Amino acid sequence: MGAAMALATMCASGTGWARCHLSDGEKAAVGAAAQGYIDAWIANDKDAVLALLSDTVVMIPHHGAPVRTGKDKVAEWWFPGGAVTAPILTYDRVTHEIDGCGELAFARGRLNELTYEYQGQVFRQADGNFLTLFRKTDQGDWLITHHIWNDPPTERN
Repeated sequence: MGAAMALATMCASGTGWARCHLSDGEKAAVGAAAQGYIDAWIANDKDAVLALLSDTVVMIPHHGAPVRTGKDKVAEWWFPGGAVTAPILTYDRVTHEIDGCGELAFARGRLNELTYEYQGQVFRQADGNFLTLFRKTDQGDWLITHHIWNDPPTERN
């Protein structure tokens, strides 16, 4: 069963969810992984961004853009030609909730502002929501398995 389906089943069943939550330490570790994702983007560190994704990651972008499945497909999309082509200037988001059960976790929150440069112009996204699912590896790391976000159309500054 996929991570998203397992987490949805736990939430819908009520009984399993009521008995299963992450410990404070696990929530902190998931929060650190979520912050690591932001930090990697702010540093424009392609390798650090990709290291936080599971091999079978599913990205569900805003504005109805096609879903990207698998780390290789996400890398081709985000880093065409293997390079950072749209450097992040600011990335401000707040996480409102972190929880999960066992090896599955989620982080939910709000994007305040993301600005990036592309072909000499600065673009801004703001006021969006996100939901990120994580799976704990055998080594104890939390990797992103699914990520969905939305926000109004990008503004050119």
